Amino acid sequence: HPFQVDLSTTALNFRRGTFMTQTTHFSHMSHTPSPHISEFQFFFEGRIGLLENLTLQHFYECSIVVNGGRWRLRRVRIESSRPSRACAAIVLRGGASVELDACELTGCSCALQLASPNCSLYASDSSFANVRAAIAAEKGGRVELERCTFQVQPPDVAMRLSSDTVGRLRGSAAALPGGDALFGRGRPPPPGFVLALDDSGDNGSQPTSELNADDEYQ
Repeated sequence: HPFQVDLSTTALNFRRGTFMTQTTHFSHMSHTPSPHISEFQFFFEGRIGLLENLTLQHFYECSIVVNGGRWRLRRVRIESSRPSRACAAIVLRGGASVELDACELTGCSCALQLASPNCSLYASDSSFANVRAAIAAEKGGRVELERCTFQVQPPDVAMRLSSDTVGRLRGSAAALPGGDALFGRGRPPPPGFVLALDDSGDNGSQPTSELNADDEYQ
């Protein structure tokens, strides 16, 4: 089982530091206010871990860098520590697999960046707002999304995907940005990326995440 850090107190405010780990469970009790962690960069490596019930703020540095392994973020909010947009919030490298569950990412140049072609992202019930690109997979990879919302307007885009990115977007067509705000001006979805929206009759199953066993994180 992963080493567990229980953030059960209020008024936590870590500033300007780094944390490197291979196996960690960061949790915060839901009956108390979510702590804010500002300008504190997480480096996740190795095997498996969970980060939940936190608000993270960043600006000059990425909030989370995932260098391999399988990691889940549950009820995590990542935002800019300043009025203007921060740099990328989460960067995946080295074959990392990340799942977002009920997360909010806002106020950044890119919410999630897949920096290598063998990375995977699975997101459900999460929202992305005030971003230049919510999800960038310009080197390929797998992107699976379900019931996510994107609050973007051109020239910002919900997804910037290379032609060899594979995956699926499931959800309501009404919750998605229209026209050029989805994939960019004049850009169709990649051949291996499927739009399975409620008006196409395919909206009944869960994302095909590799991270389905909650007991692996607890």
